Amino acid sequence: MALLVSWLGQAEDIPLDEGDYSFHNLALRWMLSVTGHGSTDSEGLLTAESSALVGKFFDYLEANAEDYWQVPSLGSIREATESAKESREDDVYGAAYEGMTYRDSTDDNQEGSVLDGSPQEPPFDLEQEGEHLSQRLRFLSTMARLWQLGARHDAAGAQRSEEGSGQERWLQTARKNQQQLLQLLDTLHTFPIPQPEGSYDSVVEYDRRRVFKEQLVYAVINTCLDTALAIGTLQGILGQTEASTPASQPAWDPLATRLEQAILQGDAAGARQVLPEFLKLFQEEPLLFTALADGGEPHQILRVRLAQAVLQALVTTLPQLGLLRETYHLLRTARAMEQAHPPKGRGTTEFNQLFQAAYQAVVEGIVDSADEWEPAAGNDRPLTELLEKLTAPFLKLWVEHSQTLRLSPLEALRNEADWTNLREFIQRYGRDLFHARFMTLANLRGILHRGLGDYLDYLRDNPDPLQPVKLMDDLDRAIPRETAMRHLQVVMQALVENYEEYKDYNTTTTQSDYGDNLHQLLDFLRLKAGYDRYAWQLRPLAMAHEVLAHEGRAGAAVMWQEALTRGTTEAANQHLAQLAWLEKSHGIRLRTITDRLQERFVKPLALDRLCALIEPALSEAPQGGGPAFARLREEVRQYAATPSGVGLDVPQWLRQLAGEVERVQSARSSLALLAQDLMEVPVKLLSVAEVQEQLERWEEPLE
Repeated sequence: MALLVSWLGQAEDIPLDEGDYSFHNLALRWMLSVTGHGSTDSEGLLTAESSALVGKFFDYLEANAEDYWQVPSLGSIREATESAKESREDDVYGAAYEGMTYRDSTDDNQEGSVLDGSPQEPPFDLEQEGEHLSQRLRFLSTMARLWQLGARHDAAGAQRSEEGSGQERWLQTARKNQQQLLQLLDTLHTFPIPQPEGSYDSVVEYDRRRVFKEQLVYAVINTCLDTALAIGTLQGILGQTEASTPASQPAWDPLATRLEQAILQGDAAGARQVLPEFLKLFQEEPLLFTALADGGEPHQILRVRLAQAVLQALVTTLPQLGLLRETYHLLRTARAMEQAHPPKGRGTTEFNQLFQAAYQAVVEGIVDSADEWEPAAGNDRPLTELLEKLTAPFLKLWVEHSQTLRLSPLEALRNEADWTNLREFIQRYGRDLFHARFMTLANLRGILHRGLGDYLDYLRDNPDPLQPVKLMDDLDRAIPRETAMRHLQVVMQALVENYEEYKDYNTTTTQSDYGDNLHQLLDFLRLKAGYDRYAWQLRPLAMAHEVLAHEGRAGAAVMWQEALTRGTTEAANQHLAQLAWLEKSHGIRLRTITDRLQERFVKPLALDRLCALIEPALSEAPQGGGPAFARLREEVRQYAATPSGVGLDVPQWLRQLAGEVERVQSARSSLALLAQDLMEVPVKLLSVAEVQEQLERWEEPLE
């Protein structure tokens, strides 16, 4: 680390905050410095000197990284951890206890003077190695990203030497790392978690260990993804097409490289020509995976995420070349791919994020182009009218996708008969089942993951004579086992996904003292699920408003909100009327539900315009403030004057503002600035006629 700090001092004067010496920050700051952050020579190319420094940086880093340069294995980490532990113990206690041994005088296999009476959980060795494993995985992920940036820097400057400025060695190392990372992935995935006995403590501990293991597995998957993307970038720049692993590359990989090169060169015609052939091969890839918590397979998750990363890059960059119609067809292809390749078990879709990236990029392209249109800026009517036409096909695609999603577990109740059966189940058995200890979040998640069948078996085999569970007497007599499991599944999943609302119910109502009243909370959650379904279908319209607000088109944003308000007033009134009826019927008022429905589908749009003030306010803050800062302070004061929520957590509007602050600050980070310079795509502004021409041919197949 001292070497890296020294190199930073030799490069440029970059201010470093005290303590800001993590490898990630230092490496990115150094890369930003030596590449000149976009500086070019007289021909507009990055300098050869900076290419040489980049190559030397990686050489020195490899020589000083020690074991961080190698892909970790569980065995190597265990040895390092035990060695360090023994060394510390020897230093502190070695002299005092030299020649002495410990004898367990009680012969009960418990170290300590007091027996606590509770059974000891079996050890889980993975926890001892997890922290070191995570650190080394973060190092390897950062290295893979730096290889991509370094390779693109050399390619942008056309300064690659006969040895490839070390890129061949980077590629070889990346391929070796990928093979070893896949082996580590298999080892972690099969690492056993001690099964719980069924008691509350054992289930909670099991859930904690399960989540910890899944986090590690996903960390390895993310590192594999970064490494795979680095391999693809290096192979494309070096002109190599051979397999990067013993298995063959996908058939679409060379076309993806051609497509990427066309996009980076701003060649819209070239990208348009390659895209249909690429999609013909790429559409055979799976885009859905089963999550690890639901029994998913890590290699399949990695394959899906790689395909999603390719699509994400395309839908973000194609609109910048003016290829709006092509972006829409890419989304349609992704939707068809999800339907054509369903996974085993419950699938996890990323189409929501893909759609958002594509649609926002399209709207941003239109808004940027509108600055060049006539009439002069200030007349937002032509812009909003064109956006309405452009949004219509995207909205139709979004609604089709939404109809295949289950946004809430309560949507499994298809009719009133299903709801009546569930309510009667809760009223009959809820008092014994849904007590305070049972309703903790970790316990609910642990039971769901382990399986409700195992939970019912535990209740059967461990009866409590002081608190008998009535369900166990009626199981397979008055109520079939499968029916009981189905009802429990719906109730517990609804609570897990709406735990904030449950905390509101539990802390503000007297009904929550008795589990057989839980159906009253579910009544409110059913209403909220209906509201959320309607709001979800309006999501593209909210996305367009968000872009208008952040692009400084306040007038167009207000016009957009007014149109949306007119279209949603009736539905908002109906939901509020149902809420009033429920509050009167049950004698309950839940602030979390009330706040949500009183948004009337359009209140978050005003918050979008407030978030749009964050970036200019941050720019003005070092000078003591300005118009944007003053307006932001006044708007926040108005929000703070109206309490929301139940006081247990930070209000949602404040969390959204904090998220926007983090987003703006991240966009100004070394990594974001460097990536923007080295991977910037030439932007093509479109005339109104060009947009209209694409709209006329919108549904025609790509050729």
